[in-house]
Amino acid sequence: MEAQNGNAAATPRPAGGDHAQPGGPAGHDQDAERAGVVGPLDLRPIDGVRGILEIGLPGVVYAGVVVAAGLVPALIAAVSTGVAMLVLRLVWSRGRRDVRRALLGFAGVLLATLVARQTGRAVDFFLPHLLSQVAAGGCFLVSLAVRWPLIGVTFARVFGERHTWRRDPARLRAYAVASWIWVGMYAVRLAALAPFYLANLLVPLAVGRVVLGWPLYLLAGYLAWVAIGRPAPRRSPLRDDGSRSESRPRAG
Repeated sequence: MEAQNGNAAATPRPAGGDHAQPGGPAGHDQDAERAGVVGPLDLRPIDGVRGILEIGLPGVVYAGVVVAAGLVPALIAAVSTGVAMLVLRLVWSRGRRDVRRALLGFAGVLLATLVARQTGRAVDFFLPHLLSQVAAGGCFLVSLAVRWPLIGVTFARVFGERHTWRRDPARLRAYAVASWIWVGMYAVRLAALAPFYLANLLVPLAVGRVVLGWPLYLLAGYLAWVAIGRPAPRRSPLRDDGSRSESRPRAG
């Protein structure tokens, strides 16, 4: 077994393989499967129904209890729901990544609760989420301005490109388009949710938070994946006799 692993690790990749066919479906799918992602779409935070509940349930419970019983009971209900989600995540945890995600999610619920408690405005429970969309969208815009699109920085290594993608205009453009799609996702969330926040409409804000959460994330991830796979592979170099060297055939 050790010998087999050693041989597998030592097997050299074909020259230019990672860079020559970054958009190939086989290379993308195999590398993404090993990394646990589908293109720039990391499906692990979604994790089925459990992920949907973790993302949206505390806010929905909070809004419902605010309408029925007032702010303080709603804050208690939100924290209690967050605790329940944290316990379930820890019970179902498959590693440190799950534990870290669970703790971050609960920290987000606590922050939202503290903000609403401090201001006394029920809609301020969703203020940290709105500000996070501004911050994330701003980071993507800065990365695009300096020509280091964040989708490329984060996911090019999944496909073995390291920094070579920045020297390839087609790959740089593809990662920039994917990053712009992410900017669009944050912009859509802000454009849809900010009016509800400014108008002090709590229930539509809570529902919009769920609707524009994971469904929009999935859509943006799919579109970004399509954008990344769009550039054509680099042509193989010419030999001395003028013919082109054979390249590894693309699977699929």
